[in-house]
Amino acid sequence: MTVKVIKDWMGFQNAIDGEKPAIIECGPCKSMAPLFAELSDDPAHSSLDFFVCDIDVNEQAAQEVGIRTVPAFMVFKEMTKLEEVMGAQPAALKRLVETHAKA
Repeated sequence: MTVKVIKDWMGFQNAIDGEKPAIIECGPCKSMAPLFAELSDDPAHSSLDFFVCDIDVNEQAAQEVGIRTVPAFMVFKEMTKLEEVMGAQPAALKRLVETHAKA
């Protein structure tokens, strides 16, 4: 599955309002991007939507959801934040994705 790019606050709201859980990478974070893309391509994670949001461009999203550390990986479903991982933590990101892919 392709990682979709969120370009503005409206796009962010649309991404988090789905019935499918949305995993959003809030960065930019070049070191975690390859792993995030790899996880999105895994068929075992097809029950999730993957997005990336550059908070330097989309400052409103960062403020609205309280991003304090970059990168931040957040899971949303129907406008509700379910879980988050702050910082470049590959093992924690994998666990986050695997947990919500099974939910």
